[in-house]
Amino acid sequence: MNRSPAQTGAPCQPDGARAAQGYAVTVTDADNEAAFGCLPGETVLFAGQAAGWDLPYECASGGCGTCRVQLLSGEVTSLWPDATGLTERDRRRGNRRAGRARARPPRTACPRRRSR
Repeated sequence: MNRSPAQTGAPCQPDGARAAQGYAVTVTDADNEAAFGCLPGETVLFAGQAAGWDLPYECASGGCGTCRVQLLSGEVTSLWPDATGLTERDRRRGNRRAGRARARPPRTACPRRRSR
């Protein structure tokens, strides 16, 4: 996960204006942490992209599963609960699809590493 704009090295903080209008989201992987604001009705994937973060995805509709994240805290609303991008086992483990997840009050999600 990379940030498109140059990083300042300062602690990762959500964009104040977007977070004030919606929710603060923090997404982490083994190497990085991304914090950004997510507007009401906006998916976690698109909010991250709008903030300049290069979050993994392919179809952006939840069918392929590339945007899979594990919900660590808080809640998301799934726009397509039965999408083929997640198995029943994934759902039991708390995995969601960032491309089809709308954020709800403060939460943290952890992207699953892409296997190559």
